[in-house]
Amino acid sequence: MTGTPSSVSNTSLKVMNAALAQLGVDEINSFSDSSLAAKTGNKLYSDIVEHELSAYPWRFARERITLTRVDQTAPKPWTGLYRLPASALVLLTVYVDDYIGDFDRFGANVSVNVDSNSTSTVSAEITENVSANNWPGYFRRPLIMSLAAAIAMPITQDDQMAMALQKESEIMIAKARSRDAQGRTPSR
Repeated sequence: MTGTPSSVSNTSLKVMNAALAQLGVDEINSFSDSSLAAKTGNKLYSDIVEHELSAYPWRFARERITLTRVDQTAPKPWTGLYRLPASALVLLTVYVDDYIGDFDRFGANVSVNVDSNSTSTVSAEITENVSANNWPGYFRRPLIMSLAAAIAMPITQDDQMAMALQKESEIMIAKARSRDAQGRTPSR
């Protein structure tokens, strides 16, 4: 079979509806619906996704990007200031000409010791804010459970359900991290 089955939760709305299904709540048509489920999803969805993507250096969300120098003076003792893309959730490593370099992050900028007349290339390894259609299945399902746990109390007022979903999501996230860690050459 080619393509993605329509039942796969590969959009934000489908992920939200999969989390609502865990609670036994009817689907929403949009995050702007007037229902409690839609209002709760609208308030919490992005934060939960960003939290889960930021909590671990997921290989599927990792990118190495070339940074652009900013026309501002870097804070002392640094000599160069470079802009991170808006999609960068976590800054993992900075490279100067393919060698790991010292750095410090200041908001959306990274300071390094690269003079303005240098021809060095500065790049960074980041965790990006990846959209739902690019999540692997081993991440999608635990994220759905994590979202269900987060929205359970506001929607159902059932603290036992919320706690059970939270425990299940923690187990699933741990398994997903283990699976994601296998996405590299073995160290032996």
